[in-house]
Amino acid sequence: MHQSQSKGKAAEILFELLCMKKQWHCCKPIADFMHYDYIVDFGDGVFKKIQVKTVFYDKKTKQHRCDLRKNKNGTKNKEKYSQGDFDIVAISVEINSWLLIPWDSIKSNTEIKLSDKRIKNEPIWTVSFDL
Repeated sequence: MHQSQSKGKAAEILFELLCMKKQWHCCKPIADFMHYDYIVDFGDGVFKKIQVKTVFYDKKTKQHRCDLRKNKNGTKNKEKYSQGDFDIVAISVEINSWLLIPWDSIKSNTEIKLSDKRIKNEPIWTVSFDL
């Protein structure tokens, strides 16, 4: 398993822990080819499709970034997500700290820099929990 795949799987497990801690109802699709990782009921009875992502540190730009593209057919080629692929992206910032960003706030962006001014005024939920 590639290092980024292992990091992604670890983030998915941490997201499941976050859901348990927050008492959100979380379901993982059996099919691994969906454009989202989970379906979550945040307690309001409305189900949302969640795409889990991680951040990486870009040594060149000295910024923490999150790639918002999907792998294409299991290759290194990546493509943009489309409207309807997911409702919320859940970005694992640290082991117990998350950014939950609605699709409407990111739309066709292919990455987010955690210092990015575009996301500072958008409806973002910062969620953390005690381990």
